[in-house]
Amino acid sequence: MGPLPRTVELFYDVLSPYSWLGFEILCRYKNIWNIHLQLRPTLIAGIMKDSGNKPPALLPRKAQYLTTDIKLLRQHTQVPLQLPKDFFSVILEKGEERGIRIQDSKWKAADFEIVEGGRR
Repeated sequence: MGPLPRTVELFYDVLSPYSWLGFEILCRYKNIWNIHLQLRPTLIAGIMKDSGNKPPALLPRKAQYLTTDIKLLRQHTQVPLQLPKDFFSVILEKGEERGIRIQDSKWKAADFEIVEGGRR
């Protein structure tokens, strides 16, 4: 019998493309790395507010960097992530409210499908 799996907590925001990439990669390698993945929903808007940081949607250079970085990471990781053309306007207008609604809901873990691997 091998060593017991270590628990890795993924603090994610449903609106973050980096969260999606992290989720896919951790699911892809969880058996190889012998980890138990524990998902922890987080509201990045609250973190940004508390830290005095601003989201990429409000800062053109950050937005440009994020767009380029996601393209490079998509190629490198082979995760089929495609941002919509109007990603930042969608996030600002619709996304935050929906993300808050999802994460603040009273759902329990039993309400969700157990994820054993990524989309592949």
